[in-house]
Amino acid sequence: MTRSGAGSVHGRPSPLEAAVRTQKVRAVLLSALVLVLTIGIILAVSGRGGTTTTTSASHRAGPTFILPQTTVVPKGAKWLTGPAGKLLSAVNADIGRLSTAETAGKQGAAKIAGTQLAGDAKAALDGPMPPAAATVYQSALKDFVTAGTSAANGDFSKAKRLSQVGMIGITEVTAAADRPPKKQVGTAVNEGAGQ
Repeated sequence: MTRSGAGSVHGRPSPLEAAVRTQKVRAVLLSALVLVLTIGIILAVSGRGGTTTTTSASHRAGPTFILPQTTVVPKGAKWLTGPAGKLLSAVNADIGRLSTAETAGKQGAAKIAGTQLAGDAKAALDGPMPPAAATVYQSALKDFVTAGTSAANGDFSKAKRLSQVGMIGITEVTAAADRPPKKQVGTAVNEGAGQ
């Protein structure tokens, strides 16, 4: 019996090779599972992965027609892509500049970014309100105004805390605004039943 390197003896893999092969199989299976779950979630959210149900009306005499589904665009999508989205983008950019400057220890730049944040958050407060959770939106923007003012005055710990609270509120609002309305599913119409 000869053994070549760390390989196998009589066609059997070494314990190390077996462990590596097992890890590779697990990694491939886990990747496949994640891919399938991701596709399933996307289909479920988009409404294309629904199940088909059979009703007693579909077994009656006569042809059954399915009325077409209407495409529904959430109001939040229009709100986010309009002027409000531009105002929120400016606020988000200011938060990024403030955070970057403060982390880098550039207090002068952070104070300027705070002033910009306060002004852009005030402009967003005067802009269009979201179709859902308007009070949360206003509260979050007020937090950003206060955070910007605090940063402009050199109180960066207060600015950071208020920015985080504001971001939680904005995330809640954009999620509520972007939630699609309940889809109107096509209605079955039976043309020969009882007529």
